Amino acid sequence: MRILWGVMLAASAIAPPSQAEPGWHEMDVPVIFHAGTMGGADILHERAAWAVGEHEGGGLVMRWDGTAWAIQPTPTVSNGLLTAVSARTENDVWAVGQYIEWQVDHGLAEHWDGTAWTVVPLPEPGGTPGLNDVKVLPGGGAIAVGDDGTKPWVVRWDGHAWSTMATPWASGELSSVLARGDRDIWVAGSGIVGHWDGRQWTDVGAPGPVNALTAAGPRPWAVGPDLVARWSGQAFVKESEPEGDANLISAAGDLRGRLWAGGRINTQEIYLARYSGGRWTRTPVPALATKTLFQQVATSPDGRFSLALVRSGVGKHRHTHIIEYRD
Repeated sequence: MRILWGVMLAASAIAPPSQAEPGWHEMDVPVIFHAGTMGGADILHERAAWAVGEHEGGGLVMRWDGTAWAIQPTPTVSNGLLTAVSARTENDVWAVGQYIEWQVDHGLAEHWDGTAWTVVPLPEPGGTPGLNDVKVLPGGGAIAVGDDGTKPWVVRWDGHAWSTMATPWASGELSSVLARGDRDIWVAGSGIVGHWDGRQWTDVGAPGPVNALTAAGPRPWAVGPDLVARWSGQAFVKESEPEGDANLISAAGDLRGRLWAGGRINTQEIYLARYSGGRWTRTPVPALATKTLFQQVATSPDGRFSLALVRSGVGKHRHTHIIEYRD
């Protein structure tokens, strides 16, 4: 299993903006989170968001309640990490990842029901399985993607149990999933972009190396190294890219058709830009320590509240940061 943790960067040369200026601003997080490894984040609205990762060999979950971030207790899982999280409601949240028990790799799925996190059994596909991304479905289901060590692995929650979905791909792995409905599911990974229409998977062709999928308005988007592409109804068509040599790691769109993309630019700086009205606008980010790793950007459905996960430093000097942007 290859987990796309991000890209190592040098510190941004942009000075930290004041709270009165537009731009990204660092949030206060629990001390334990600073020393952990970041995974993913999801935003339900301005008063409900989650971030997941790993700390000292176990899964780590934090929740934002509109005022502060707080650690949520999770089940004890040996050598576990959480890579992604997706919320349908405040009482229906899924997080996925991987754990190792007796030197055997297993996929990991945990569910929040509004009271507690519990581990929910997954199928055992053999090999060395792990999950990289998860998205909830409008009807209460969920879909998660990763690989079994050899080929893509897709599992689906039907409200009662997880089951493996057969796919047409004999090799590779999936790093991103976009679920727009039970019959409109997109997956992407190593040279793969596929679509589920409720009956079968179709390989629609990758427009280039794809790191992440998202939806901005009515259309799916794909981003990657020097790549921004939008679904035309028949194929992914390349769109204008942010300035410079942008290696885009993550993207997040809102219902108004606006798109955040984040990663690195010119191999030196954290890069976050917003696409709106047919053009990209780069936004200031806080100046952090050297050796900075960009992980993920997330936004609320209305686009008014956005988060990005960033890590700086190495070893005992490593710190994980959450930065926010508000309209």
